[in-house]
Amino acid sequence: MNEKKVCPYCGRQVNSDARFCTYCGHQLRPANDALRQGTEKMSDMIGESIGVSGKSYFNIKDLFTEVFKKHGVDDEDEIFIAGTSSTTPDLKDVITNWPKPWAYSRVFLVLFLTTALLYIMVNNFNNSNMLPGFIFMAALTMPFTVLIFFWEANAPRNISFFMVLRVFLIGGAMALLSALILYMFDHSRSETTLAYALIIGLIEEVAKLIVSAAFIHRRKYPFILNGLLIGAAVGAGFAVFETSGYIFNYFLYYLSKANSYGYSASLQYAVSQSLSVAVLRGWTSLGGHVVWSAMTCAGFVAAMGETKSLSDAAFHKRTLTFLLLAIILHALWDFNIEFLGAVKYILLIVVAWFIILNLISAGLRQIQQLTHK
Repeated sequence: MNEKKVCPYCGRQVNSDARFCTYCGHQLRPANDALRQGTEKMSDMIGESIGVSGKSYFNIKDLFTEVFKKHGVDDEDEIFIAGTSSTTPDLKDVITNWPKPWAYSRVFLVLFLTTALLYIMVNNFNNSNMLPGFIFMAALTMPFTVLIFFWEANAPRNISFFMVLRVFLIGGAMALLSALILYMFDHSRSETTLAYALIIGLIEEVAKLIVSAAFIHRRKYPFILNGLLIGAAVGAGFAVFETSGYIFNYFLYYLSKANSYGYSASLQYAVSQSLSVAVLRGWTSLGGHVVWSAMTCAGFVAAMGETKSLSDAAFHKRTLTFLLLAIILHALWDFNIEFLGAVKYILLIVVAWFIILNLISAGLRQIQQLTHK
């Protein structure tokens, strides 16, 4: 009798010597592939850390297969009306196949186009009235796009879009306020050291977790995928408000440097320089506050499943494991490693999304296991 192995793309069992999965058709890599074995071990560790048994599986291609297909207004309505009392499915009816999101790409196009139009009005028509709108939209585009991805990945469909907006706006602002309060207790001075970067990571990730945990505990959201979404919403709000401030400060700095150029030239120079900051913080937000907060909140939800006490869940090993991961990623992000340049951000984004995709897989397995109890 042939031994079985798990297809990494669909999660079903196939013969150990099979070259292709008989269910999903994907080509299977050799079992002795060292890289494959290494990633599988790390995936298993993530699953164990979140408390969900079974092999992790995810197919990155499925995150883009629906993006280039035509979707009508009815498809959009079906996605964004989810989470109400009349549209939340019963647990037994939840679809636990690997998600194939697409709405996030449409949201990105809308936000990007709006930002581009505002930039043209400021830069080409010297209309400073449009400057605040440009700054906010430039900061909003990527974090909110990533948030919509998490919204689509929330298979239980039990959180309304209005709730997501509420957490995004109020939660993001509250997380920033919490961070500022915690910074009052920080007396570090060596801003270039890794230790200082760790302190920043600790303060900001704890601040976001405090706010995320409050929303989770109040609403009693039970699923790992819920934790990912709520954490992403708080992280996205935090990122948008923070990035808006950075762009604005850079604008003021370059405007003061260009005062001698005359009004029109100074405005164009300051806006063009601010745009480079917006672009850098935009694409790097793929692996920043949104995903760090999401993974931490997923750990907290897993902990809440084992203890109903808020304090016990906050100091549970599942919460602390993913909080520590987020702090380390955050610290490495902030720490200046000159010889790596932009490569550092790319590597950290890949690592963060490897963790996130495994957590989504664990969240789907959690629902499968609950429906078979």
